[in-house]
Amino acid sequence: MNTNNPTIKLLISYHDKHRLLKSDILTPIQTGCALAAERFEGMLQDDDGENISTGNPQYNELTAQYWAWKNYAKLGNPDYIGFMHYRRHFCFDESLIGQQSTWLSASCVYKMPSATDDYLNRNFHPQKISNSLKGYDCLVLKAYDVTNLGSSSNRHHYATGIPEQNVATFDLLLETVLKFFPNYEEEVNSLKNGSEQYLCNMFIMKKDLFFQYCQFLFTVLAEMAKQVDSSHFTSQQNRFLGYMGEYLLSLFIKHAYRTHSFRIKEINGFFIEDTGCSYDIKPVYKTPFSAIVMACSREYIPYLSVCLQSLVEHAHISSNYDIVVMERDIPAEEKGRLKRQIERKNVSLRFLTVPDLLADKQKIKIKQLPESYYRLFAPLLLQGYERIIYTDCDVIFNDDIAKLDQISCPTAIAACRDVMMNARLGLTWADWKRYCREDLDLKNVYDYCNAGVIVVNVTQYIKENIAFKVLKLLTSKAFRGSVQDALNSIVKNEITYLDPAWNWPTLQMHMKRMQFLSAMDCHTLNLYTHVRQLPRIIHYASFRKPWYYLQEDMAEIWWGYARKTPYYEEICLRLNQHETSKIFSCRYKNRHQNYALLYLSYLYYKLMTHITSGKKQARYKTAWVEAKNEVELWREHS
Repeated sequence: MNTNNPTIKLLISYHDKHRLLKSDILTPIQTGCALAAERFEGMLQDDDGENISTGNPQYNELTAQYWAWKNYAKLGNPDYIGFMHYRRHFCFDESLIGQQSTWLSASCVYKMPSATDDYLNRNFHPQKISNSLKGYDCLVLKAYDVTNLGSSSNRHHYATGIPEQNVATFDLLLETVLKFFPNYEEEVNSLKNGSEQYLCNMFIMKKDLFFQYCQFLFTVLAEMAKQVDSSHFTSQQNRFLGYMGEYLLSLFIKHAYRTHSFRIKEINGFFIEDTGCSYDIKPVYKTPFSAIVMACSREYIPYLSVCLQSLVEHAHISSNYDIVVMERDIPAEEKGRLKRQIERKNVSLRFLTVPDLLADKQKIKIKQLPESYYRLFAPLLLQGYERIIYTDCDVIFNDDIAKLDQISCPTAIAACRDVMMNARLGLTWADWKRYCREDLDLKNVYDYCNAGVIVVNVTQYIKENIAFKVLKLLTSKAFRGSVQDALNSIVKNEITYLDPAWNWPTLQMHMKRMQFLSAMDCHTLNLYTHVRQLPRIIHYASFRKPWYYLQEDMAEIWWGYARKTPYYEEICLRLNQHETSKIFSCRYKNRHQNYALLYLSYLYYKLMTHITSGKKQARYKTAWVEAKNEVELWREHS
């Protein structure tokens, strides 16, 4: 070993996707790969070679330690090896510790809001890591005293402070250690009756010491696994071997202190609160440098599946499709299910787990799900791409999406004019023209665009700082409906207009009753009617979605694709539950509520009749009379 410049590998355990920490020293490893629905890119997997990956529910991050022990050569035979978590880090730069609170009461592990680039560069500078090991064989977090958590001893803490654990397991651990390593008797008594321990299964050790520790650790844990019947354990109870690992590390360190067998250094640590992914997603294919991006919540998974099914059915073998789904709560097994559904040689599906990016969401005037805002952030998080094609997932692709990528987009955004807004502008009883002209400050109200399908020139979008401007506007001003309004207000018609066939909205029944078609100007009506014959993307933009309302416009096309997905039965079940809920709600639950709403409408129209004049007064008077008649009918039949 080169004592002046030893080789070091610090493995970082990941069970879910979080910010990727990777360097010559920092080495990410996915744990539980043998049971995982998705294999993470850019890291080691703990089921490669000799492993205990299937035991991850019991061993937790210790499956990474076992893998390193049995596959050490694959790491390049480093002089030192260590282990951290994606969230819990060693502190190699004391200057980063300020007035932060601690992870546990009175602990040496300090909270950090997030792992910023500055934090990573300073804390994990190779020279700082190397310097921290000079003169030492082992590095661990400073010992923690569980009396700070109200426990009298380590045994008492295991019995009362760790969820769903049985103190008999703790006692069995100590018995097992004495069975195989009787020279640990003093340490066993100290651990049982004392209150200090070494947490988190985190350490850095010289190679020979690491092998010695693993022999000790896994000898005891293997015997524990045999002795404890975990067949009916809950997932929390099942983690018992991982907890035992912390106690075994404590015994090993305490024994070294007593016997002076190796030199130990104890240091502080950090607990990272926001571990959002690094967004380091690069293009999968050499060409094109474009991503197809969607946003999806857990609830929308089946409908995303239908959307993706239509996309791949129109995909051409000579084109590549690099699909990225932005999400925050889609389970790993569902991600795997979707990937199996559509992935092929020229179709890639990846998921970008997005943390809470809306620090000022309480100030935003529009209350929508976080996924509604992801289209704003997509270009910022996917800067490795030249262009992004963003689509909502309540669409059906009726043509090859690769054709859209061939369209020139010199402006920050390309989109289709919103034909339904054109109809709203023509409704004589509404004030949408005033709203678009005054509230949105549009130069031409008829150029209002729908943001359900947009092409983004990433460089130009970032250069114009559009995401920041839109969010700033949303915090200062209330809009009627959506992020779409604010986006239109910021770009102010300075966009590239797409063929309307790329975002053709269906005409729903309530729109027909409101005479939307007749409210459109002649040019737009002719265009809408013409595009209906062969739309490239069908957008079910209104609230009456085809998965709940089979009689709505173009619903049969949506269901044609739904039948081919692995979610068809679930979609049907949801439909049945929705129909049952509607019937129950109408007949029983909302009878009095329906009357109340009707009566409120009657009072509203009556009031407006008295405070308006001219044509408006005439319309309100007609509505008032109709509402009055309905109220009287209700009373007669109730």
